[in-house]
Amino acid sequence: MKKCKKGLILLAILALLPMGVFAKDKVNVYMFKKVGCPHCENALTFFDGLDEEYKSYFNLITKDVSESGTDALLKKIVNYFHISMKGVPFIVIGDKTFEGFNEETPEQLKTAIKEAYENETPDVVAPLMITKKKNSTSILWVILAIIVGIVFLSNVAKEKDEEIEEVAPKKKTTPKKTTTPKTTASEKKTTTTLKTGTPTKKTTSSVKKTPSTKKQTTSVKKATTTKKETTKK
Repeated sequence: MKKCKKGLILLAILALLPMGVFAKDKVNVYMFKKVGCPHCENALTFFDGLDEEYKSYFNLITKDVSESGTDALLKKIVNYFHISMKGVPFIVIGDKTFEGFNEETPEQLKTAIKEAYENETPDVVAPLMITKKKNSTSILWVILAIIVGIVFLSNVAKEKDEEIEEVAPKKKTTPKKTTTPKTTASEKKTTTTLKTGTPTKKTTSSVKKTPSTKKQTTSVKKATTTKKETTKK
């Protein structure tokens, strides 16, 4: 059952692919006309009277010559095809142009529409129509981007200034280190001599005591001599 379901899903996808993915775009048929032109009216009735098959091939876009911007567009088209336009209706289908409308024109238009649809001939007029709009919109986008960038940078600069102002009072004043004077070699020698000089006092005191001992020895000697004298007597 699962395999059958998967197969049905794949069939449904394949059935929809030609309708969606591989469907061709309609051809744009541009017709430049003028109010009160009988040939223009004949061309419009021709397009309206086409059967559904041909109507599925194209989109009809009409432009009145009296409209603003139409003259500039016509000049671009004429320069692109290197032709001279004499009157209306002026019809553009893919890479082909038709001027006027007579008995042979309907068949020529039908074949041109079908060939452009099947061959997917690129649209020539569409880029010429939107060039100025693209340029103007791109310029606007650039201006907006510059304005946004300036605002962003100014906000960043303000935030940095505020951070600096907040951090500045909080800085702690570190006490300066008291540098102890280094003792030189000569000073070290003096200190060592002072330390070694202290025992000398003790030695001197001991030396001072030596005369008393001499006195004691002399007194002892005297006593011994007196004893000897007494014994002789």
